[in-house]
Amino acid sequence: MGLREEDIIKIIEKNSKIKIIDIINNMKNNNIKDVDIARFIYKLIEDNKIKYTNYPRNFLSYFFSIRNSWVLISLLIISVSMISSIFIPDKYILVKGILVSPILFFYPGYGVVESIYPNKNDWGELERVAIYIAISLAIIPLIGLILNLLPQGLTVLSVSLSLYIFSLSMLILSSYRKFNYYLMKVL
Repeated sequence: MGLREEDIIKIIEKNSKIKIIDIINNMKNNNIKDVDIARFIYKLIEDNKIKYTNYPRNFLSYFFSIRNSWVLISLLIISVSMISSIFIPDKYILVKGILVSPILFFYPGYGVVESIYPNKNDWGELERVAIYIAISLAIIPLIGLILNLLPQGLTVLSVSLSLYIFSLSMLILSSYRKFNYYLMKVL
């Protein structure tokens, strides 16, 4: 006996909050592998025949979930970049340059692009990286111009802190946009 769509739908109708592993355990058969059952279930999900709603229902639970680990890793990287720009002495310019480059050349544009386009399928990876860098290179002079008009002027601390705050706010915004995008897709 092979996999049948009706059998899976009957199991789901009995318990609408069933986990995928429980469906697999209910469908186990000597001839069918667990992987094949899981693939069949995911195919039904893709065909919109069943709904998979194991998704965080509020932004805070999404923010600290594994689905949002890209933001948490990015926050760690920009924090290290900011701290490096302030505390590493100028005599270690090569190390400082390597550690500070993500917050200069990548994350400002990354946050902006991910906020505007939360769906990863819009472009290929190479195009996205090129746009991240190009937008970062456009944002840095604007932040510098604004800082130059302020009383404290352009200092390492003001530039680092401004880039950190900008990147942090854009990453949080992009995370919120992705949460809303995927929530609408799931519901």
